[in-house]
Amino acid sequence: MRTWFRSRAKLGRSSRVTDDGISALSQKLQRLSRIDVSGNGSVSDQSLVVLSVNCPSLREVGFRECGLITGRGVASLITNRPHLVSLALDAMEEGTIFCEELVNSFRHARGLSSLDFSGSFIWDDLLMSVAKADIPLKSLDLSDASAVICDHLCGLTSVNVNHCFNLTKTILYNLMRRCSSLRIIFMEKTNLRKDDANVTDIVVNSQVRCLIISSNVNLTDECLKKIGRICPNLRYLDVGDCLKITGDGISGVLKSCPEIKYLMIRGLKNIGNLCIDFELPQLEVLQAEGLKLNNKQLAAFISRCCHLKHLDLQKCVYLSTKGVEKVVKNCNTLREINLRDCHNVRDDVPFLDWMVSVRPSLRRIVPPRGSVSSKIYDFLRRGCLVSDD
Repeated sequence: MRTWFRSRAKLGRSSRVTDDGISALSQKLQRLSRIDVSGNGSVSDQSLVVLSVNCPSLREVGFRECGLITGRGVASLITNRPHLVSLALDAMEEGTIFCEELVNSFRHARGLSSLDFSGSFIWDDLLMSVAKADIPLKSLDLSDASAVICDHLCGLTSVNVNHCFNLTKTILYNLMRRCSSLRIIFMEKTNLRKDDANVTDIVVNSQVRCLIISSNVNLTDECLKKIGRICPNLRYLDVGDCLKITGDGISGVLKSCPEIKYLMIRGLKNIGNLCIDFELPQLEVLQAEGLKLNNKQLAAFISRCCHLKHLDLQKCVYLSTKGVEKVVKNCNTLREINLRDCHNVRDDVPFLDWMVSVRPSLRRIVPPRGSVSSKIYDFLRRGCLVSDD
């Protein structure tokens, strides 16, 4: 029997879950395999102890925002239930989590494949203990944590270090070089500051499919091109709000990664030199919010994307109705287009009607200046939702 129990802090003080409730639950549901008590500030280490003792089938535990739980409680859970598969905690400060018992507990772990330390204080000995443990760890979440990636975590398939500030380019390259099974990397807002990384660091990792490195103000064209050479089989790339990236960097990574289906380049300020002189046969989703694209640049880009389905052009104020017309005419597979705040593009009913008529594949249009509520049902009958939300 798989039982899912989730309590929420917003239930109110009179309904808040306590250690007594968890104790009673663990005695009655001894075949419990999954429990999430996140958000309950009255739950302490005692709950982890009784769960680990009374529920031998326990495999997945979540206790985010439980301020009374400490590293010693987590250690007892891991030690008593070595076959835990998933463990999720967050926002544990140094004074709460730091203890030798937690470091030593990973010697007992056998089944952990997913570990979430987001927002918590993490130190080298703890990461080294995780790395040396005999566990099939595939997913590691260190987002918002004070941590440095351990070189020995080579079996990962997914890693999240979002908002771990002051990570370097070398750490990113090392992850891709040493974790040969890695498929998904989240490194949003990590700074990616310059260090001694050089071209000799390049070792191709054909497994990486998804790379989210948005809001890294120090990411350069040179680094992005190098990433493209390291990860030639990328399918999803997000470099939104990386302000040093120019059109040269975007064209360089696209040339190295012809399999990209999802490209997120919102908020880039310096793409005036964007020039795509090769085909992008796999690209289906382009998020270009806020780019200073003109009609000619957009038409040239779109002409290379024969399977484009979703196009986000909101706040592209340099585009005009003429440019959008070319896109609609030339994108045979287009299903969604977002034109919100494109102030030089018409949003009257006749123009929207023309778009739906010329491109019958369209299923959703976000017009420049709000919805057209009086005609929304007419468009719906033709299979297209015209709405601003």
